[in-house]
Amino acid sequence: MRIGANIFSLIVLALLIQGHSAWLNQMGVHGFAFASEQFSQGPAGLQLLVMASFRIAFFVAFVVTTIETFMMVVQLIRAGRNDSLLRITTLGVMSK
Repeated sequence: MRIGANIFSLIVLALLIQGHSAWLNQMGVHGFAFASEQFSQGPAGLQLLVMASFRIAFFVAFVVTTIETFMMVVQLIRAGRNDSLLRITTLGVMSK
């Protein structure tokens, strides 16, 4: 259940990153590197700064959620493998 929620979160975060990047590209901010002069235009500069900050925060959240999801999948696979080994050894003991 938690893995599914994380996958949904990754999809939402990817859409948010894409939307913020598209908006920032239209406003003249390309990539993650930007000049500080772009943000010194009064209210418009503040809006650019906030949007760029949110994009970076969404990117960090995306990376952390990806790592967390990967670790959960690995734990699930290991638990399944251990459960299978336990069943095999239990069946071997019961048949003797």
